[in-house]
Amino acid sequence: MKLRYIAASIAGASVVIALVMGSQTTWNKAPVPETLAKVSNWQPSPMQMLGMPEVSPAALLQVKPAPAQVLRSPEPLLLPVAELALPEITPPSAVWSGALSAGETLDALLSKAGLSGRDRAEVALALEAEYDLRKLKPGYGIEVETSLSGALRRVVLSVEEGVHIEAVFADEIATRKIVPKPDLVLRAADTAVQTSIFATLASADVPARFAVDLAEMLGGTVDFRRDLKGGEQLQLMWHEAMVGDEVIRQPSLSFAALMINETLYEVVWPDDNSGNATIFVDGKVLRVFAQPVRVRG
Repeated sequence: MKLRYIAASIAGASVVIALVMGSQTTWNKAPVPETLAKVSNWQPSPMQMLGMPEVSPAALLQVKPAPAQVLRSPEPLLLPVAELALPEITPPSAVWSGALSAGETLDALLSKAGLSGRDRAEVALALEAEYDLRKLKPGYGIEVETSLSGALRRVVLSVEEGVHIEAVFADEIATRKIVPKPDLVLRAADTAVQTSIFATLASADVPARFAVDLAEMLGGTVDFRRDLKGGEQLQLMWHEAMVGDEVIRQPSLSFAALMINETLYEVVWPDDNSGNATIFVDGKVLRVFAQPVRVRG
């Protein structure tokens, strides 16, 4: 009995297997959809050379190669360079200065500066080229510049009216005369006479030489010893030639007024350097005074 059931089971299983195999064969033979068929049959088209003309081998042989390009290194960038002015270096030196004393010679003064006899002779010759050394006066100054080793470099002689005689000693000796251009300054004073004109000018800080000018102008009209009692009003105006803070020449009067016993005496000097002064008494011309010419030494 059991064998019968087993045989029936095996036969049933065989039938099932046969049905399954038959169904798979039927699925494989089903038609493929049209869309899928087109996709499966697609192949890329052959590549085409677009825009390339047909060239024959003979034409290729006639083509000349392009000239070779020479590669050059770029030009260096030139930036403007500021021109720097190097400071001028002045070698160290020693400067000695002095002034002529009464009765002293130029050679003696240069000897005090430590110059040798040869250097003193060269200085005298150089200065003589621009100035008459016979006119040297006490008070004239001199400046001597030497190197630290004692070599002579420069000498400056200061004479009248701010004039300088400069001698430079290098490969060659050069001498020049330096004449300054002064500023003409107008000054004035208003004061009262004291015991004398000299004392009055000194107390008012006015050049004392103006007392001589007034005595020359008014000497024949006013008796300063008898007429001046003290307290008389004195007014002065004068010019000073200056270079910096230094007065380089004698000042010159341009106007003076003196009131004595209600009489006004006035003296006016022209600006033409003629020296011809005009004297007024109470506004009227008394006379024209020609000053004597002063010879400058």
